[in-house]
Amino acid sequence: MKKKRILIIIGSFNIGGTIVSLNSLLSKLDSRRVEVDIFARLKKGDYKGKLPNCRLLDENIWMSHSIYYKGAIIRYLNFLLLCIRKAFEYIGIDLSMIYNHIGGKQVGTAKYDAIIAYDETLPRYVSYMPAKKRISWIHCDYRRHAQGKDESKYYDKIDKVVCVAESMRKVFVDIYPQYADKTVSIHNVINVEDIVEKSKSPIDDNRFSTDCFTIVSCGRLDPVKQFALIPEIASKVKSLSQKAFKWYIIGEGEDRVAIESSIERYGMQDIMILLGKKPNPYPYIAKANIYVCTSYSEAHPLVVNEARALRVPVLCNKFESAYESVEDGRDGYILPIESMAEKIVEMMEKTLVIEKCYLDNEETLQKIYNII
Repeated sequence: MKKKRILIIIGSFNIGGTIVSLNSLLSKLDSRRVEVDIFARLKKGDYKGKLPNCRLLDENIWMSHSIYYKGAIIRYLNFLLLCIRKAFEYIGIDLSMIYNHIGGKQVGTAKYDAIIAYDETLPRYVSYMPAKKRISWIHCDYRRHAQGKDESKYYDKIDKVVCVAESMRKVFVDIYPQYADKTVSIHNVINVEDIVEKSKSPIDDNRFSTDCFTIVSCGRLDPVKQFALIPEIASKVKSLSQKAFKWYIIGEGEDRVAIESSIERYGMQDIMILLGKKPNPYPYIAKANIYVCTSYSEAHPLVVNEARALRVPVLCNKFESAYESVEDGRDGYILPIESMAEKIVEMMEKTLVIEKCYLDNEETLQKIYNII
């Protein structure tokens, strides 16, 4: 079997569900079947130099954001090009098709068996690159990304659209029914062995303790995660139970001030602790009694599945894709936020014991090989 050459385009190496899922995917792809190169539009972030089984391509003046920070002449040239592009966009002409066609030719995208836009912001770049096959990966609820924008001119040139959950595939096809035949759902790869191994690392934050019932939530501090609602839930738990508990949130983001304000409003300073960003959150999740996901929307809740990999019971808010990850009563519970406090109190008395991890990547990997 001839080895396939793949180019994956990413935005940056910043920590988030997309880059974590890519890390897991690369760690599981068979290097005898697939050879992977990576092009990052912004060559910075915690995962830079850490992605396995791939080669990182050099920057390109037409396609790289980080090129803006080079010498004064290059910065001036890029600023000028940006102004010209914005001016043309204002009158309805998208110059990015020219930029990315030139950049793609310089990078040599036509020599790959497939080029992959690995998040929903990248089809506009990949659609104009010379290619044998173009694939777009969607890691979010596309309704939140699109917000009324029509991106069909990009998806016309995409050969295959991959959504990370079947419920999210239905959302995309509802918006663009003309692409139903080329849109598929493929769950994120979860590297169970790697997660379990990383969970054995020592805790590096003395604020974290398991002396009492321990709850962990993790993710970007973004309104979609609804972390600002957790202090109210914690307050209700405290009113319903005499048992001591701590609730830790791992992550950083723009919603931190709102969360801190909510913690103060409900007087939860001694119970809730914001641990900030942790490159390796798994030791914390592994030591939790339960993991709680309060998001109102997730495409394929990666950290929920990572908690499942560590056999930590999950409480998950009701959203469409939750039912593709959590089986009620087997590895956790799906319930509305309004009912979470009572369920937490119930689990303080008798937690759910998970005998084994039910995650299997074989079907997922075969689907990926098929589309490549």
